[in-house]
Amino acid sequence: MSEPRPLPSVLKQIRRGSDRDWPAIIDIAFAPEAMAAQLSPYRNWTTDHVLAIKRQIVDAWKDRLREAVAHVVYVAEGQPDGRVIGYVMVTISDTPAGRQGWIMELGVDKGLWGQGLGTILLEQAEDYCRDNGARYIGLGVSSFNERALRLYDQLGYHEERRHLVKVL
Repeated sequence: MSEPRPLPSVLKQIRRGSDRDWPAIIDIAFAPEAMAAQLSPYRNWTTDHVLAIKRQIVDAWKDRLREAVAHVVYVAEGQPDGRVIGYVMVTISDTPAGRQGWIMELGVDKGLWGQGLGTILLEQAEDYCRDNGARYIGLGVSSFNERALRLYDQLGYHEERRHLVKVL
C-alpha cells in the first residue's frame, strides 16, 4: 500500500463510485478537453467518433460494475460541495503470468488539472489492484497525449509495447 498523500485543498475525499456518479463521470469523460487529448493525427476521427467510443466504454462499465468485484470506479469528491471532480476505472483479470490490473479510464475536471488529483486517483487504483493480488498494473495512452505521458512516467509506468497505425 502506498503512503497516504496529503489531499489537495480542492479534494474532500476519494470513494468508490456508484450509479449516482455516472452523470458527473460522463461530463468529465466527454468534456472537449478530454476528447481533444484522444484525437489521433493519423485518423480521420472527429470528437464525435471518440465520443461514441467512450460512450460504449462507459455503458459497458456500468454493467460490469454491477456484476463483479474485480471492476471498480473511484471518484474524487471536491470541496466544499462534494461534487465529482475526477474518476478512475480499474479492472483486474487473471492471466498465465499472474493477476493483472488495468486502468481503463482516468479523468479529472479540466479546471483542476495540475493539482495532483490524477496522481491520487492512480494511487488508489494501484492500491486496489495490489490489495486484490495483482502483480502488475497496465494502461493505454495515446502517444501524443504528452500531459498524461508525463504523469505516468513520474509515477513509474514504463512503455511495454507499441500499438501502430498506418493510413491507407
